[in-house]
Formats: sequence, structure tokens, C-alpha cells
Amino acid sequence: MASPRNFRLTTASARELVRAMERACNRRDVESVVSRCSECSRWRGRHASLCGREAIRAYLQRGWARQLDATTVKQLWAWTEQRIAVRFDAEWRNGDGDWFRTRGAELWEFNDEGLLSQRYLSASDIPIDASERRLDPQLEQD
Repeated sequence: MASPRNFRLTTASARELVRAMERACNRRDVESVVSRCSECSRWRGRHASLCGREAIRAYLQRGWARQLDATTVKQLWAWTEQRIAVRFDAEWRNGDGDWFRTRGAELWEFNDEGLLSQRYLSASDIPIDASERRLDPQLEQD
């Protein structure tokens, strides 16, 4: 017999989860992101197919070491009781000083304990001039 689902998203809790993940990304807080993942969390996207907290931790550390001066804005797109769809924009520069805007969507699924069990990413990196930056790293985005 299947166990009853305990975790249920509401509009408020979905918005707070998106905001918490945005803050963690902007602060480069790997542990905050990883602590929201289940032990066997699966992440898919771009060239990555990850399984488990250690793989996710290493993936975030590598990516954030490469994406310098990054600012990310995440927006709740849609949600159900255990899933969230997020759209996002990020701006960052590489080690050569070239700027990029990354636009994409993430799909998140949570287990009965409220931990992220699956994350799917679709994103595109667009080269931009520094003068084309739109995201202000000093502002808290709503």
C-alpha cells in the first residue's frame, strides 16, 4: 500500500521555494541548494545527468566557479501539489570577461518529505555586451 503524500505545495510555499533557490544561487550557497535535495535527487539538463547530493554539489561548484559575477532571477511559472515550473534569467561573465545572459526553465518535483527529487533544465546562453546587462545584482527581485 502506498504511503499518503504529506508534502503539499501552496501558492505561498511555491513562491517561497523559488525565492529561496534564487537567493541560494545569487549567494553561491551550494549547501543551501544541496540541503533541499533528496539523497537520490536526479538532475537533468544541458550536458549533465546527475544523481545524488555529492554529484549535485560538485556540479554547482564547477558551474559557479566558471560563471563569475552572476545574478539570477527566478520566477514561479506554475505549480501543482508536488511540482514547480520556474523560468529564469541570469547574467554572468566568464574568465575572459565575456558576458552572457542565460534564459531558461526548470521543472522541479518534490518527494513526500518536501525535498527536491527531480530537476529538469532547459537553457540557452546568449553572448551580450556588458552594457546590455539588465539584472541589477544589488536589488532583491520580486
